Amino acid sequence: MIFAICLNEITRTRFRKIAQTITTFPHFISWVIVYSFAFSIFSNDGVLNEVLMKLGFIENPTNILTNVNIVYPVQIAISNWKSLG
Repeated sequence: MIFAICLNEITRTRFRKIAQTITTFPHFISWVIVYSFAFSIFSNDGVLNEVLMKLGFIENPTNILTNVNIVYPVQIAISNWKSLG
């Protein structure tokens, strides 16, 4: 409910529509597809590691989904993103 109220306060229509699409779309797709999407972003060859390596923040890629220290917050964030819509 809070997200819907905040989204309603956005004055730029184009940005609001994009934000609605990004947050509502995962609600209608399978958990398998959501996990596949997360795997393609967070794996060793994923987009996030490639960007961080090109920017010089990391030297060796790491699989975030198998890192014991941060896997639970990442899974909670993915779950919240899927159920936000």
